[in-house]
Amino acid sequence: MRPSHYWNFLGKGSANAVYYYSGPTLDLSEKVLRLRLVGTTVSTREIHDWLSGHDFDPIRKYMLETELVLLDRDLLKDLDSRSTAFRLDLTTRDGLLMRNILSYSPTEYRVITLSKYIVFHVHEDGRQTLLEFKPKWLYDSPEGYAACRNCIQARLKGQKFVNCSLQLLEGREGLERWCHKIQDELNGRGEKLEVYEQLVEILTREYALIRGLYRIQNGEDGYDIRSRLRDLQSEDDVDKFLQLSMAVKDVSVFVDLEKGEVVVVDLDKKSATKWRHWRDQEVKIEQAAETERTEAKS
Repeated sequence: MRPSHYWNFLGKGSANAVYYYSGPTLDLSEKVLRLRLVGTTVSTREIHDWLSGHDFDPIRKYMLETELVLLDRDLLKDLDSRSTAFRLDLTTRDGLLMRNILSYSPTEYRVITLSKYIVFHVHEDGRQTLLEFKPKWLYDSPEGYAACRNCIQARLKGQKFVNCSLQLLEGREGLERWCHKIQDELNGRGEKLEVYEQLVEILTREYALIRGLYRIQNGEDGYDIRSRLRDLQSEDDVDKFLQLSMAVKDVSVFVDLEKGEVVVVDLDKKSATKWRHWRDQEVKIEQAAETERTEAKS
């Protein structure tokens, strides 16, 4: 997989850095390499094995296939030396190889960011348009809430465009409202990008993804995620299902408007050591929800 100059930085999150291939090897020409960053407690190998489990069967057809690869240490060191903004975990040689969702060079795309959770990647010649969105929590909203936890959290993070993802659980009618709001926001920003009809058609056809994400997050008999988070006292309180639910609420969904394809990425096993952050975040969300309920009554 060397030399390293064929691997170009694509992006990073809180736990991973991603590189895309631009070299002559055909087997790698449409691939990206995902590497763990320093400070992560869940290994690449553990994530690979975890993704193979039956928990993900409801969305398996939408997941990118991942290949666990053993990398040359010199390659890793070369990639790590390029950035001062982050550090790769050089204690392991494992990486995840998967298909590149972008059909062309990332430099050929214009990015339209409607919010932190809804982003378009538009090829400069119109050859590919991708919607990237994070559904976040797909759950049954508690009675009496003036807004769902997703909307509250989005406002807490200063997002001006908020499009409630719970609409996605309402079938075709909810999908249409959600997609219409996206189209209205594009129009309001002067973007000449017509996506409404294609989005509705694709998401309706692939609605099994929404149902699958909901099923994984909530379980067969429902799961009171709010009380579980609120009552956490240590990492020993983080059961398998809570760990799974916290991972799925952070996935990204890509909709390719040209191919009519939908894929799920960013499935990362979460460390139970995050329990305190999860609990504090839940308390903050519930306090904001109470404020909104009070304001709605006044």
